[in-house]
Amino acid sequence: MLPVGTFISEAASGAGFVAACIAVCGFLMQVRPALAREDDQAVRAATVTGGIVGSLVAALVLTVGFLIG
Repeated sequence: MLPVGTFISEAASGAGFVAACIAVCGFLMQVRPALAREDDQAVRAATVTGGIVGSLVAALVLTVGFLIG
């Protein structure tokens, strides 16, 4: 039963990390257009771009962590 718990714990930690990276990068990318009072389309596009960048960063960090550990 211990290997199953370990796997579930690692999977939950990884999913939380990915979600946090997507949220943080999405927020950081939308700050400039939001503060510049650009239209909603520009803010949404920046948020989506930040989310994609965040998911790529998370995938890279998790892959490197898996290879090292």
